[in-house]
Amino acid sequence: MLKKLIAILFFLPLLGSTCQFGSAHFESNLKNFSFNPDGTIFAYVENKSDSNGAESRLIHVMMTWISIDPGRDLNDFGETQKNLIIQTFKKHDRLYMTFDNNGTIVSFWIQTEMPGVNVDKLSKVASLQSYHIDDYTVSGKLIFEDSAPLIGGTFTAPILQGKAAEIAKQNWEELTK
Repeated sequence: MLKKLIAILFFLPLLGSTCQFGSAHFESNLKNFSFNPDGTIFAYVENKSDSNGAESRLIHVMMTWISIDPGRDLNDFGETQKNLIIQTFKKHDRLYMTFDNNGTIVSFWIQTEMPGVNVDKLSKVASLQSYHIDDYTVSGKLIFEDSAPLIGGTFTAPILQGKAAEIAKQNWEELTK
């Protein structure tokens, strides 16, 4: 906890924004459970159409422990600050998922340093139990079925649109290289 506090105090001036986007809360029956991707949570919607012209959409949700403005281009930071943000990002809890109109998860990835948790297994048993989407936010309940220990949580993410969504997507891709 002290390490996180020191990191927060160190990074706030670097990030230029102390704003937290979205919210997430996860719980488990695991002793000393700690999965906290609740610094920045955001989403963007990708509208697609298949070869027959049928419309569908994919909802991309990203969660990370660090607080950063997802619509601010990482290239706006100096190279040293940018590298420090990337290194810190890769050391802490983060989650990415994509689901379709039916709430079916089509892509899922998680990073955590929780002892006793197999992240490869978590990725295979992730299940979106419910979700709600409107023009501005997406929220949902996520559980990891058949996981030992039992883990579940809720999230609410603002939906970024236009240029902010493009920048956030580029940032996420760069942060997860």
